[in-house]
Parts: sequence; structure tokens; C-alpha cells
Amino acid sequence: MHSTNHSMQSHPKFKAKFERDLKALYADKKYEEFIKGFRQYKKLNTPDDTLVIYYYESLMHERLYFIVVNYALERMHEGEGNYEDNTEYMLKAMLEDKRYEEIIDFSNHLMREDIPHRFRMMIQEIRQDATHAIEDMQRERSTKLKKKEVIDDLIDNKTFIKYSDEHKLNFLKKIIEQETDSYRELVRDLIPSTSSNMVITMMLIYLKTIDDNESLEVSKDDHALTVTPRELPVLEETRLGGGVRQAINDKIESQAPDLVDVMDALVIGVLMQVYPFDPPFDDDELVNGFVTLGLEMVNIPHDYETDESVLEWIKKHM
Repeated sequence: MHSTNHSMQSHPKFKAKFERDLKALYADKKYEEFIKGFRQYKKLNTPDDTLVIYYYESLMHERLYFIVVNYALERMHEGEGNYEDNTEYMLKAMLEDKRYEEIIDFSNHLMREDIPHRFRMMIQEIRQDATHAIEDMQRERSTKLKKKEVIDDLIDNKTFIKYSDEHKLNFLKKIIEQETDSYRELVRDLIPSTSSNMVITMMLIYLKTIDDNESLEVSKDDHALTVTPRELPVLEETRLGGGVRQAINDKIESQAPDLVDVMDALVIGVLMQVYPFDPPFDDDELVNGFVTLGLEMVNIPHDYETDESVLEWIKKHM
């Protein structure tokens, strides 16, 4: 974004222009570009509280909640910036990321401190939201346990089509667990007209589970493939779900151990989007791409060289 020598970068006019450019990106809602620019700026100057808040907001818009939490904790540990702002965005990010128990634990500690009234009220509000969310989850879990899980034998194509994607995924998960072949024809009939890549993947897993040996055509992202469900590999035996996934975990664990679970979930999420298609890159390109993306998300320096097309492919399927 700004390729000049160090003396130029430290000049007040350069700094002022850099800040104006960042604020313009934020005003234009170009959050991804703002995030990249902010990270460059942070290497040269200490950002003021306004820019930090814009950074938090941009991360929230991009749903990078765990980065918000990590950055806020880092700033609090180093005593940087406004403690109340850092705490507020950390708790809001935890709330969006459904880390309710962590909110309760952290707020328990804070509420025992002598803190300003406005700050206390903000913490209490987020704490209440987390408490209500936990209660809702417990009620839902209790309701499910009380009900006998029975699949409606009368479900037809029209009924399934009306389901939300989340409902479809839950339904497919249930019939996969039951290994019932009652919905073989329904699933086969609806695969061609299904737009959600994730739902298509679950449909294929269902057909494989019931040992369906009849070939069919699968389309994703304008690519078509004829498969026989019975012969499809399980997710862990695919290239991305096997060796590539393990290599990514190994590299992340050696450089950012706290990021391992997040990155593993990211790899599985991408795999669920593209299965049964094979990624259009070799193993090293995929490993470097995922590792680069992960390290850059938490602002950890690295020397990986990754083709932009690999990063774009990963982001497209996140």
C-alpha cells in the first residue's frame, strides 16, 4: 500500500496520509482492505484509539472474531490503548463466536473490580446476553432429550425443498446416523437442483453410507463430475482431508499452537464445500496457502510464498 523508505514512512505527512487512506477505506466499507492496511500501519506507527476501533469493527464485519479476542488480549496485556474499548470488543467478539462460558468467567473477575458505572453496565449487558444464550441452549438440549427422535416417514421432495439449509443438514445428519435407505430416491432426485455445496456433500455422504452403487452427476461451482457414491472416499481419506490437513496442523502447531483448532475447522469447512472435487493445486500449494492465511489472520510474520490464486480459492470456499 505504501512502498517508501523508512525515513519517508516516519515523516508526519506520510503518517497523516496513511491515516486518511485507512479512514477512507473504512468509510467505504472496504473492511478487508482496511485490515491489511492497518496491519502495515501498525508496523510503522502506534495506532490511535480511533483506528483501533475501526480495526475491531472491520474484523467484526469480516466475522474474524477470534482475531478480535486475541488482539484485545494482547493490547490489554501490553497496557496499550483504552482498556474499556479493548474489553468491550473482546466480549462482543466472544458473544458472536458463542464463547459464552468465557464471557461469564471473564466478567465474574471484572465485576469484582472497582470500575466505572458505564463500563460495568456494558459488561453486565453482554454477560446477560451470554447467560440467556446458555439458557436457550440448555432448554433446546432438554427438549431434544425429552422427545423421541423420529423421522417423519411422510416427508417428500416438496417438504425437503422448503427446509432451510440448516434444517436440511440436520435432517441429513439424522438419516446418516440411522443408516436408513428410505430417502435414497429423494436425495438422488434433489441433488441436481440443490444449490448449497455443503448440503450436496451431506447428500453424498448419506448415499455412501447406505452403499448406493448407482452413478450420478454432481455439480459444484460450474464443474461437473460423475460419481458412484459407494466408491467415494470418506472425508479423512481425501487429499485435503488427509495428508494436507495433517501437514497444515503440524506447521500451525509449530508456529501458532493456539490456532490449531481454528485452522483445522477451517480446512474441514473448505473440504465440505468442495467434496468430492479435488482442489486444483498440489499439496505444497494448499499447505502453504492455508498456513499463510492462518498466520496472517493473527498477524504472525512468516516467510511462506503463496500464489494469490490459492488464497482466493481458499477464501471463496470458507
